[in-house]
Amino acid sequence: MISLFQQMIARLTQGEAVVLCSIIAASGSVPRGAGAKMAVFPDGSFCGTIGGGRVEYCAVQKALEVHNTGCDAQESFLLHPNQVQDIGMVCGGEVTVFFQRFDPENGETISLLRHILSRLQRNCGCWLIMVIEAGKVTEFGTWDDETGLLGIQCIDEAMLLPHLSGRSVRLAGEPVIYIEPLSQRGIVYIFGGGHVGRALCPVLASVGFRVCVVENRPGLCEAERFPGAMAVLRDDCKDILKTIPITKDDYVAIMTPGHADDRNILDQVLWTPARYIGVIGSRKKIAVTNAWLLERGHDPESLKRVTTPIGLPIQAQTPEEIAISIAAQLIAHRAAKQEVT
Repeated sequence: MISLFQQMIARLTQGEAVVLCSIIAASGSVPRGAGAKMAVFPDGSFCGTIGGGRVEYCAVQKALEVHNTGCDAQESFLLHPNQVQDIGMVCGGEVTVFFQRFDPENGETISLLRHILSRLQRNCGCWLIMVIEAGKVTEFGTWDDETGLLGIQCIDEAMLLPHLSGRSVRLAGEPVIYIEPLSQRGIVYIFGGGHVGRALCPVLASVGFRVCVVENRPGLCEAERFPGAMAVLRDDCKDILKTIPITKDDYVAIMTPGHADDRNILDQVLWTPARYIGVIGSRKKIAVTNAWLLERGHDPESLKRVTTPIGLPIQAQTPEEIAISIAAQLIAHRAAKQEVT
C-alpha cells in the first residue's frame, strides 16, 4: 500500500493523471476483497492489484477509458460458476470496482495523498472515506486517530466513528459512504535479531505489519540487516516497561539465543497489555519457563496469553520456514481480531 501511494504521488507531481481502481464490495469466492487497490497510469502501466486474471485486465481497460473521459466510473464483475471460465477466473462471486480519476492539477488531492502516505509510514490508525454521488466521488478524505476527520464536509464525525473497524464498510443510500481501513495501530516487536528474526522481519513487513527489532548483540543491530523494519533498537531488555512502550495493539515475538533471556523478556512483557505474545522453543522449555513464571508471581490465567511454540504447526525447519509459520499465525490473529472489531 505504501508503494502504491508513493507511485501515485510521483506520477501526479510529474503532471500525469492517475486512476485509482478500488474494490468497494465483494461477495462469494473472489481473489481479493474490499479494499484491494490498483493505480493505472495513462500509458497503461499500473501498480498494486485487485486480484489478477481477466478481471484485472478488464479493469485496466476501463481505467484507460476513465483517463480519456475524465469521469469516475463504477463497474461490477460477476463471477458466477457459468461465467468463471469466460472471465478467466477460478472462483465464483462478484466484485464491484470504483474507478476514481486524480487530476495532477488538484493540489488539495495531492496533499491528501501525502497525508495518507505519512499515516501509513507511522504507527497510526487511518481510514479512507469516499462520498459517492451519482457515480462520482464528490468528497475524498480520511479519518485518523491523530488528525481526526480531514477532507470531508458532509459527514458528522460522531456518525462516522462507529463504522471505523478493521473491515471496509459501504453505507447504502444517497450519497453512498465508503469507509476503508488503510492502517491500524500496532507494532510487532521481535526480540532477537538472529536467523529467525532476520527472516521474519521482511515477511511481516510485506504483509502490512509494522516491525521493530530489538537486539543487543554487536553486529546484529544494523538496520540494513532487517529490510522493512520501521525501527531497530539496541536494548539489553533489562527494563522493557521503561524503554519500550508496548500497548494493547502490539504483538511480541520472543526469539533470543538463550532460554534465560527469553524467559526474562517474557516475565516483563506479561505485565503489558500486548494483544499477542509468542515465544520460540520446545515443549520442555515451555514447562520449565511456566514453572519459573509462576514463582515470579504470574497467575496461571496470564500464562494462557502466551503462544508457544510460536507459529503454525507446519513442520517448519529452516529459519525461513519458521518465519513463514509465525507470519501466518500473526495474519490469522490479526484477521480474527478484525472480525470482532
